[in-house]
Amino acid sequence: GLLEKYYYVSEESELVAKKIVTVPAYTTTYNYSYDSKGNLIEEMIESDNGNSPQRITYEYEEVMP
Repeated sequence: GLLEKYYYVSEESELVAKKIVTVPAYTTTYNYSYDSKGNLIEEMIESDNGNSPQRITYEYEEVMP
């Protein structure tokens, strides 16, 4: 079956989260980084199934009222 584990760590002003998903054939790890406002700023996806790691970055613009 499917097994999911979640880890959360606060590093200075940023929150770092990790999700590990394991199925019988392989494990995929998702690493998330958040800024001090709680916005997701980076996602790293790594799997031991032979696929290349993926990195996704997020940028936010302030909206003026």
